Parts: sequence; structure tokens; C-alpha cells
Amino acid sequence: MPRNTGICMVAAFEGTASRGRKPEIGETVRFLPDHCMMQKVHSGVVVHSEGNRLRIEGIDLKLW
Repeated sequence: MPRNTGICMVAAFEGTASRGRKPEIGETVRFLPDHCMMQKVHSGVVVHSEGNRLRIEGIDLKLW
């Protein structure tokens, strides 16, 4: 029987790698977006890379 345990939010981020080494596709990374109002460290997997431009996708699970 299915049970409701919470929600799942999928988020994608696009931007440039401006400091440190450039991560590889498939690598899990932690980062702080320049315009994050909460100054919260995010994490996700690099799914696209072109030059210094990256696309990172992450899943945020909200369990209760």
C-alpha cells in the first residue's frame, strides 16, 4: 500500500564556473549560487557542460 512520506522538488541551475576547477559531467557538486537569498549551499549533478557554462540538476527531498 502506498504511503505519503513527503514531497520531492527537482531544481536545475545554469551558470558559470568562476572559481576552482571545472567539474566533469556526472560529478556531484556543492555550490553557493550568487543570488541565493538564504545563502544556502546547494548540491546537484552536472548534466551539461559547455566551456565554463554548466547545468546542474538536483533533487530536494522534504520528508516528514
